[in-house]
Amino acid sequence: MTQKSPSKHYLLLPIENHRNICQTTKNSSINFTHIQNHVEINTEQIQFNRDIGTNTPNYAEQIARAIDNGNAVEEVTQMLIEDINIKTDKQHDVRLVCTAGTVVLIHYDIVHKGTANRTKDSYRFMFKFQFNRLEEPTKPTWNHDPTNAVYDAADAGLLQPILKHVWNWMMGGTMMIQQSSTEQDIINWKIQVHNQDSETRLNAAYNLALSNEYHVLIEQLSNNKEIYRLEAAYALTACRYNKNVINELQTVLKKEEKNEDQAYCIAFIFSEMGPIALETLPLLVHVLEITDSWLVKKYCCQALGTIQSNNQNDVDIVVRCLTHILLDRDQQLDTVNRSHARITAALSLAKIGAKATEAIPVLKDALYFDQNRYVNGNALLALERIGTSEALKIVLDYLKTSRWCAKTNASSLF
Repeated sequence: MTQKSPSKHYLLLPIENHRNICQTTKNSSINFTHIQNHVEINTEQIQFNRDIGTNTPNYAEQIARAIDNGNAVEEVTQMLIEDINIKTDKQHDVRLVCTAGTVVLIHYDIVHKGTANRTKDSYRFMFKFQFNRLEEPTKPTWNHDPTNAVYDAADAGLLQPILKHVWNWMMGGTMMIQQSSTEQDIINWKIQVHNQDSETRLNAAYNLALSNEYHVLIEQLSNNKEIYRLEAAYALTACRYNKNVINELQTVLKKEEKNEDQAYCIAFIFSEMGPIALETLPLLVHVLEITDSWLVKKYCCQALGTIQSNNQNDVDIVVRCLTHILLDRDQQLDTVNRSHARITAALSLAKIGAKATEAIPVLKDALYFDQNRYVNGNALLALERIGTSEALKIVLDYLKTSRWCAKTNASSLF
């Protein structure tokens, strides 16, 4: 890095505040064309890391990839503009203000954003407890009134079909919800899956799923727009008891096993279907072994944990696949998806529980030597659920010496 090109500094560091960058560019124009032609970046030597659950974009990774692709000028400029719009648009932020001692329950992947301490106190303390479901519900797990077995979610507006699906799942429902629909309804929903309004699109997608019009949604998995693919994937999880859907998705995955965009969506769908998708295990194991995409690996690992087999041979194969992912770590180049794959692999071993005794040595290694705290936590959980004397001794020895999380500090809060 030389004085002749000060803009390289911005190129290589994760940029946290683009307002400063924009102010700089007003006075000293950053020539991205010059950067593209004269800066040599070995992307394999840059550590791309973003903590799980945060929304901070990984600018170093995005910029380096743009340069590799020869699109630095357009991609970096667009990236800066988009992020400025996001950071200056406060109308979508809903802040939770509560008194000390308040207990807050949130969905980790939906509501999760850190904010500055705006109180008069110099310090504020928070204990975070993270809960993960380890088993598919087979009956209501709350103080349920059996007279309310049927819930039509009529008060949910456009989200009605989604709530009906979730309610059925939480009740331990074993049959696909069927709903009556007219030919005109189907035509309208097929059009609305491309609507600009997200609630309208989701309503249409889930209604198509619940009306057995799944072919439209499977076609959406190849759409160029990621949001359309994701919404189709979510809706297809409502077809979990439809064997035809599972068969068609397997056919697509076999054909597109190296297509990251489609493969991870289908692996996600199977992971949400749970044990009903048992026949997909061999294919998921195959895709996990041949793919170069850590995003695909992550969702394959997730599926291997939710699709439980009673056959010990199947379990042994799954455990070996998951432990292989846990061991495949590079602390110097730990991308987000790579670390998330290990987090998911450890959690899946926890879901398998007592049948995963073969994983004990690898879980112990991950507990002590993996630099990701979520891998450590899930490895500890897996050892506890395996429950043998060997596994529990590892747990107790670790807890005796763990009075705090040494990896949490002022520069790495979560």
